[in-house]
Amino acid sequence: MKRSNTFLGQGWAFPPAFARSLNAVLLTSEEENIRENLQILFSTQQGERILNEGYGVSLLSFVFSTPDGDLITEINESIRNAVLFYEPRIQLNDVSTVVDEKNPALLNISIDYTVRTTNSRQNYVYPFYINEGTNLKK
Repeated sequence: MKRSNTFLGQGWAFPPAFARSLNAVLLTSEEENIRENLQILFSTQQGERILNEGYGVSLLSFVFSTPDGDLITEINESIRNAVLFYEPRIQLNDVSTVVDEKNPALLNISIDYTVRTTNSRQNYVYPFYINEGTNLKK
């Protein structure tokens, strides 16, 4: 028997795509829709959405900062607050930000969460390049 999670909602696929054969917008649903919404939330700067200026995380404000303990704490708190206010379908279990061993300009932001309605645990990793585009070499 097929399990139906339509109560988790559905939305446009990200990035937006169209099915020419159906003349329709491609939609995502269930856990995939939650992951795509997290991607959009983390990629959006606060103030970028005119009718919802608080939406987003403003990770770009951390670009060119030194990835020390204070910065990682600030990033984690920004993620926690954004998820708390803008993704009510999940319960956030943990947020961790780790500097990549091979690329010190890459911060891997990992969140562990539980989908409230199905009680299923998921994780999501968002790569954030703190020195992107600088061409800095050691």
